[in-house]
Amino acid sequence: MQIYINGELSNRDYKELEKEEILNVIIKDLDNQFIETIHLDNVEVNINYFQNNKIDLAKVEKIEIITKNIDELIDETLLEAKEYLPKLKQGLIDVANLFCQEKIEEGNYKYQLCLEGIEWYTLALDKILILIDYENLRKQVEEKLRNLNNIISKLMISYQKNDIESFTNIIEHKVINYIDDFIDINNKLLDIK
Repeated sequence: MQIYINGELSNRDYKELEKEEILNVIIKDLDNQFIETIHLDNVEVNINYFQNNKIDLAKVEKIEIITKNIDELIDETLLEAKEYLPKLKQGLIDVANLFCQEKIEEGNYKYQLCLEGIEWYTLALDKILILIDYENLRKQVEEKLRNLNNIISKLMISYQKNDIESFTNIIEHKVINYIDDFIDINNKLLDIK
C-alpha cells in the first residue's frame, strides 16, 4: 500500500499499522493543516468514513490524503458567511412576513431553511473560535451564542404553540438583531485575519 499526502508519496513505513494509527501518524505530521479528503484507490471518502468503517487495508493499493491549510479554511468560511448572513437576515424577514400574511406553508419552509442557516453559521463560528487566539472576542461570541440559543428556544416554543404574533415578534426584534451582531463579528474576524 502506498500513501500519498497532497500528491507526494510518503516515505514512512505504514505496513504494520492499523488505519487509526496511520491517521494519527499523518495528523501528527500536519502543520496547521487538516485532512480534507481521503481517496482509497481513487474513491473519495471523508475522514469519518475512513475511521468508522471496516476497511481491509491489505486490499487497498493507494491511499491519497488531501489536506487544507486551517487559515485558508477559516478565510473561506468567513468570506462565505459574509455573503450568506445578509441573505439569512432577509430570509428571516421573509419568514415573519409570510406568517403575518398567513402563508403558513411557505413560511414553514423558509423557517426551516433559516434554522439550518443559523445552525451552519453558529457551528462554523464555534469551530473558528476554537482555532483562533482572540480571547476577548471568543468570550463575547460565546455569550452571544448562548443568548441566541435561548432566543431560538423561545422561538421554537412559540412556533409549536402556533403563537404567530409572538413568533414573528421574536424573529423581527431579537433573532434579526443577532444576525446583525454576527455580521459585525464576521467582519471583525475578517479584519483580524
